[in-house]
Amino acid sequence: MSSADKLLERMRNNPKGDWTFADIEKVLKSRSCVARSRGGSHFVFTHPATGFWVTIVYSRPIKPVYVRRAIQMVDEIDGAD
Repeated sequence: MSSADKLLERMRNNPKGDWTFADIEKVLKSRSCVARSRGGSHFVFTHPATGFWVTIVYSRPIKPVYVRRAIQMVDEIDGAD
């Protein structure tokens, strides 16, 4: 199990934790997602093969809603493979 997978499991167990943008980025990039900035605090992560996308706000700590959305996107990517 990779460090990104371990991090994902910890996020699943505690989405209200003190997660950083770097944590979310690590998990999503482990699934080949690409981040783009819209020029502000919002980043859009897209998966090139499936077209799935999620918007994450760069803040500290990351709000639980964004952690849940990232987990949902990983689940969709893993289910599409």
